Amino acid sequence: MIDQRLLNRSVFVFNPQDKDGNTISMMTEYFNNGVPGGVFTNQEITLYSNSNSASFHISGFTITPEMLRNLADQLEKQREEAISMTQLTIDKTH
Repeated sequence: MIDQRLLNRSVFVFNPQDKDGNTISMMTEYFNNGVPGGVFTNQEITLYSNSNSASFHISGFTITPEMLRNLADQLEKQREEAISMTQLTIDKTH
């Protein structure tokens, strides 16, 4: 029998500054998969809106730190492009 004990748990809140009870969080649990050095994960994304919530369990796929870095880089680049576009618009109107 495989020892599937919980090794670690991480909870990340995407918008901790929101004090109105509206949050998005991602929980990742790390388990021993029975192989030395082997780990598998369970992940859950939860959306909270006041007294309501919805959770999404991620199966067969793991959101990795590398994916999140790529997402952050993409969002930053697109935000900078959008800001540049607004500057061009403002410059053309003046």
